[in-house]
Amino acid sequence: AALRMHARLELIGLLAKRGQGRELLAELLPLEDTYKDSVAFRRDLAGYFLRANSPSRALAIYRELSARDRGDVEALAGSGEAYLALGNFRDALRALEQAHHVAPGDKRIAAQLMEADSSRAMNPEERFLGAHLRLVRARALLARTVAVLLRCNAWARSPEDSAQAALVQSRLGATVRPLAEETMGNAIIAQAMALWASRPPTCETGSSPGDRALVHVFVSLAQ
Repeated sequence: AALRMHARLELIGLLAKRGQGRELLAELLPLEDTYKDSVAFRRDLAGYFLRANSPSRALAIYRELSARDRGDVEALAGSGEAYLALGNFRDALRALEQAHHVAPGDKRIAAQLMEADSSRAMNPEERFLGAHLRLVRARALLARTVAVLLRCNAWARSPEDSAQAALVQSRLGATVRPLAEETMGNAIIAQAMALWASRPPTCETGSSPGDRALVHVFVSLAQ
């Protein structure tokens, strides 16, 4: 049994290194409720679930570890990362602020905290936003989306794209009456989501906190 587990863990590490998320998840699922007495194993398992694009399972394990030790900085930071991947920016910020309080010198946590704060500040559907601020954020989101497409050379390459570009310019620059701000915000968010979904597979975002925050915001909007 020990040899089989060792072989499985080696395979899991290899799949994670190769970025084979679906195959990785298949290997992880049988281990989800195992070795609950081993903090190190559960911590590694949660990290692998994150890399397998299963943040909800990762979060469940990180919360289990935090319940044992509220000062477990890796569990707090992992929870923040999982919340971010789920598009829950407020809880991501809360977890990462706690982690930063425990380990103020950790640069990785500081970068994650910046990423979470950027995601929250960029999100046009944050709760309790007024129609005007929502419109401001929607326009900024659309402009960032177009910037990604331009960077990938995937913008305004056809007559349809040219019409889309003209619509973007009009929506970014138009003066909007207060009573029409909510409707314009809805239209801009829908256009940004459609443009984001239309990206070719080769069009990748950058690795800066702002670029990663943009990905998180679209994940949240799609839910």
